[in-house]
Amino acid sequence: MLDPPQPPLIRGVPIGGGILQFLTPIYLNTIKYLFYKTKMRQTKLHNYTVILEKELDGGYHAYCPTLKGCHSQGDTFEDAVANITEAIELYLESLIADDQPIPKEDLILKPISVLV
Repeated sequence: MLDPPQPPLIRGVPIGGGILQFLTPIYLNTIKYLFYKTKMRQTKLHNYTVILEKELDGGYHAYCPTLKGCHSQGDTFEDAVANITEAIELYLESLIADDQPIPKEDLILKPISVLV
């Protein structure tokens, strides 16, 4: 009589049935690495200047000059701030996912008076 099939082993540990039984050790190591890279990496606080402009038809437009193309809007000032904060977080997460450098803010704000 034949013995029942045994679950596949990775480093001596059975991985059970289901979809995992079809994954090779290389794929499982890649999955473990990606999980570690995204879940276990240290977070860092980043500070950016945002500019909020009141729109003619109501609401606010918000953007971050340091992060090119990072814009958002909101019906209220608070909504616009919350939305641009989320947009910046997503922008930075996409840079991290693509192993791109995080831009450092090198912005100078200087009010200018003009007599016309």
